[in-house]
Amino acid sequence: MKNITTRLKTALIILTMIVVISGIALTTTSIINRWSDEVFSSHATMTEIVAHQLQQYSEAVFNSLNIQPLLDKESLNDKDLIHIDSSLKLLSNVMLSEIIGLEGGFYLEPFDKFVGYAYPTLPPPKPAYGPPPRSHDIIKEQIKQTIEHNRTIVQNHKFDPAIFPLATVPIINGDKVIGATWVRIHIERKLPAYRLKEILNVIATVSISGFFVAVAIFLSLHRRTRNIRLGLERIQKDPSYRFLSEGGTYGFIADSINALVNNLDREHKNLQELENKLHQQDKLASLGKLIAGVAHEVKTPLAIIKTRVQLWQRRLTNSDEPADIIEVVTPETMELVVQEINRLTSLVNRLLVFSKPIATDLSEININDLIHQTIDLIKMDNSQIKFTEHYGEEISDLLIDPQAMKQVVLNIFTNSIQACGGNGTIRVSTSSTDSGKITLRISDSGPGMAEDILNKIYDPFFTTKEDGSGLGLSISYEIIKAHGGQIDFYNEPSGGLTCEIKLFRA
Repeated sequence: MKNITTRLKTALIILTMIVVISGIALTTTSIINRWSDEVFSSHATMTEIVAHQLQQYSEAVFNSLNIQPLLDKESLNDKDLIHIDSSLKLLSNVMLSEIIGLEGGFYLEPFDKFVGYAYPTLPPPKPAYGPPPRSHDIIKEQIKQTIEHNRTIVQNHKFDPAIFPLATVPIINGDKVIGATWVRIHIERKLPAYRLKEILNVIATVSISGFFVAVAIFLSLHRRTRNIRLGLERIQKDPSYRFLSEGGTYGFIADSINALVNNLDREHKNLQELENKLHQQDKLASLGKLIAGVAHEVKTPLAIIKTRVQLWQRRLTNSDEPADIIEVVTPETMELVVQEINRLTSLVNRLLVFSKPIATDLSEININDLIHQTIDLIKMDNSQIKFTEHYGEEISDLLIDPQAMKQVVLNIFTNSIQACGGNGTIRVSTSSTDSGKITLRISDSGPGMAEDILNKIYDPFFTTKEDGSGLGLSISYEIIKAHGGQIDFYNEPSGGLTCEIKLFRA
């Protein structure tokens, strides 16, 4: 779902950027087009006015040249042509010199020639006759239309890099159209907007291309970041997994993570070895304490049994009478010997837990049900104790030894009842996490326990009770440890002692 949200956000960002860039480009283009239209319109009007003025003043020139007989000639000699051209050029220079950039002249249709061409404000080189070659056909074509339709025509023309409005006005001599005046002005340099539009188009193209490149880079970085995140999640589940080596910054990050995980793996192995050594030392120390405790516990019943047996032996040796045997081996002395033997047997059975704390055949058990059943059992003999139970919802079943776990819970409940003096409150709660950890807490309303005693409660044969064996919590510790769990005791700030047991799903 997170990946889908990220992709949706990326798509929205891309769409928003495209809309913004497109909107800016369209708005800018619209402004530039309006600006260009105004420049075209103003200069087209100017060329039309000058072309009409040129046509009006040309009538006097044609009259002075007595142009009609020349028009009727089948051919025009060079002298006559030069005279016509120079006369009209004088007029053109005068008319076109008032506005910088204007050029123009005349076209006489009977002779099919441009004459009187002038551009007084333009820099050289100047063509000898008529407009430059690239413009020649464009101007002539518009003049043909003007002559044919006998009307003024103003059009905008473009060819790279020239941009110019062209005005053509028909020349009428008598009742016949004999040619046309033409005037134009190049405005490409007066159109920074035109260049600006080109620049903006380039910028827009580059920007959009750059944006998509940035998006591609972002998606690539996002993919690599996602791969690193997924890789880290996989390492958590499988510590043997490593990132593939690649180049670039992310490759460096991946290699650094691999190196870090390798170092952690080595440190973990070293720590495990150290823990194994410490555990072995701890086992040896515990074994020493256990042996000392066993020796102490076994010594007293063995001494009692030995004393009774020796007494029986002496009396039976010194007496041959059956009556004496009956006096020595009484039911009371026999019961005493049996009790001490049972005591030794119980001790041995309890000590066997240290070698095999749980059974090999485990069962799927719900810890909530096991605790509740144990509480119901305890309530039968401890009606003065109040239990408050708060069980977590959706507690998963655990693969455990139910009898061993019930013995642990029963040991803790028994200690809590004794701490409360048989009349108090015991609070029980369970909870679980997504990682599979299940926590059981058992708290009593007793006086708590001194810190120096808390440090010894798991030692075999350590007890603060007159009739205690000191093996209950030691056995509980071994059972929880065999299940891969953890058991801790701590005093509550408000009073009382809490036992916290943490178990993990297999």
